[in-house]
Amino acid sequence: MTDQNNEVEYWKIAAGERGYLWPQQRDCEVVCVGWSLVGSLRKFGKNKEKFSKAFRRKYPGKGNQLWTFYNRVKKGDWVIACAGSKIFGYGKIDGDYEFRNDLDYSHCRKTAYERVFWEPLEVERLRLDPDIKRLFLVRANQRTVKNLCCDDSSGSRVFEKIKLAITSRPYGVADLAEWEGLRNAPISEQETIVLFSKMSPILRMKISYVGTRYPDAIIRVKEGRQWVNKTAEFERLASGFESHKDEYKSGNRCDMIICWENDWTNKPRWLGNETEIVELREKLGEII
Repeated sequence: MTDQNNEVEYWKIAAGERGYLWPQQRDCEVVCVGWSLVGSLRKFGKNKEKFSKAFRRKYPGKGNQLWTFYNRVKKGDWVIACAGSKIFGYGKIDGDYEFRNDLDYSHCRKTAYERVFWEPLEVERLRLDPDIKRLFLVRANQRTVKNLCCDDSSGSRVFEKIKLAITSRPYGVADLAEWEGLRNAPISEQETIVLFSKMSPILRMKISYVGTRYPDAIIRVKEGRQWVNKTAEFERLASGFESHKDEYKSGNRCDMIICWENDWTNKPRWLGNETEIVELREKLGEII
């Protein structure tokens, strides 16, 4: 559908809850939104009343965000793909509205991404005015589709400030295009294991065994001239190890927690000093 308004607009559009759909949207070069049960919106033309009735048969509410995506977001607009305070990339809308059954979120538009991040970029790390940060950080603004207008600032001005903040300095691992064939930083425990397998020679470690029961693995670690067996549990975030607290305290100890990110400000008291936390994010930063 072609909007009669030719003025370029600027948007932030969420890539699914916590950004779990970002890899698909990045690889397919699209920006998408949900509410797929409504079906293709082309059948409604510009009739919002007809659309709203159809929307309410499938979902609560009036579907204003979906209607905005269909009727207002258009080719030539700029978009920031995000999930709350995490920015995955930005680019220009490069196509008209489509409904694609092959995508998890079927309502989509082709997008030429100018920049994507290997690791999501935290808005808090950007040097932005507080009012602009609130577009991402305030819970009331965590809508799927939101115009980037902010107070008295136009969308274009806000977008340029965000873009300048992003491009003004390097962001470490976030700036990687890929690493050893991995197109993004780990977003799951399984991907953390894959990354570790790529990094293990550099860390002077070898995988002897990986299973499905706690602890996950036996890792051979080079200590001096000897290789020593150690038990390890993989987590994307170190705090995920909390789920094994009872087992750990009952005596089923673990020598290493191998995680993508150590999100513990302080090591928990119940976690013994003999248990090492290996943060792959920190190690990778040292490598690159």
